[in-house]
Amino acid sequence: MVDRGIVGGSREIEPAVHGGNWQEAALLYGYAPEDMLDFSTNINPLGPPAAVLDCLHRNLNAIQRYPDPESFCFRTSLAAYLGVGIENVLAGNGAVEIIYLLLQTLRPRRVLIVEPTFSEYRRTAQIAGAEITTILLRPQDGFHLDPAAFLKNLSGLDLAFLCNPNNPTGNLISSDILQDLAEACYHQGVFLVVDESFLDFLPDWSELTLCRRAAITGNLLVLRSLTKFFALPGLRLGAAVTSSQLVSRLHRARDPWSVNILAQMAGEVALKEYAYMERSRDLIRQEKEYLFMGLVASGLKPFPAAANFILVDISASGWTSPNLAQATGQRGILIRDCSSFPGLGPDYIRLAVKDRAANATLLRVLEEIL
Repeated sequence: MVDRGIVGGSREIEPAVHGGNWQEAALLYGYAPEDMLDFSTNINPLGPPAAVLDCLHRNLNAIQRYPDPESFCFRTSLAAYLGVGIENVLAGNGAVEIIYLLLQTLRPRRVLIVEPTFSEYRRTAQIAGAEITTILLRPQDGFHLDPAAFLKNLSGLDLAFLCNPNNPTGNLISSDILQDLAEACYHQGVFLVVDESFLDFLPDWSELTLCRRAAITGNLLVLRSLTKFFALPGLRLGAAVTSSQLVSRLHRARDPWSVNILAQMAGEVALKEYAYMERSRDLIRQEKEYLFMGLVASGLKPFPAAANFILVDISASGWTSPNLAQATGQRGILIRDCSSFPGLGPDYIRLAVKDRAANATLLRVLEEIL
């Protein structure tokens, strides 16, 4: 499917719709933020590593200084973690800043997006005035990507987005298939953006990442996020891995102080917390299974997911996602209404995986409502 209505920005840019608007929810439902359970954002339920919180407490006075415009210490730590050179790493105010920066810099004319997926790919393409080609994932296929469909649509493209694991469907593209798709993009001159914001939740992430390929390939950029896995969304910290030439080009085009000094410190410390990383992956694996089975027992249809969230088909319940989100919100529980995602509509919600107490509370409330 080709969306030709947005060429040159001729159609109004769609508003951003995301989960996690706790301020609005607190006002709407009358709960204090600390009394709400937020399943609408896919954040590590362990919270930030203790060492990160300690670092922030000890360095609060650092806000009197400008941050390092090069984010040198953070980039050094991330480069070592990912197995690439520091010259291949660009730090960002969250991965979203880098998406905007990339599209404004490259100015692609034709962009491919596999949907449903993260809405900012479409918004940034619209803002850049690109023509969008869409591959729509189907529920009857379990929302899995058909590699042949992707390859078929590469002709004439300038840039393509892939999210792995995909948000909100939770599906993972296997390493072999992803390598093949990246190779095809290279040979056809298509710049490929692979968003790995949730990959760290997988125990074999280092075997699945395309970071090392991106460091030596001129047409590939891999997005990384520290806000989800290390529970730092309020600090805004992400990164990109790509060729050193593109890193330099993007760095020259940006706000020199976009990554604040506390975020830089937090990222450097977080990347050394290996015990925390293992606990996080173990918790998500156990609790995802518990939540999945509880949703099935409630008569809902959850889809198997690789990351720390679950897409759920609620059509058999008789509820729509906006109405169900309102009903749970009135009980102090926020869920992601997926009606804003192309290809999903009011039959789907997305739920983050949290700890056992929170997951049990969610299942109980859903049972009471449904």
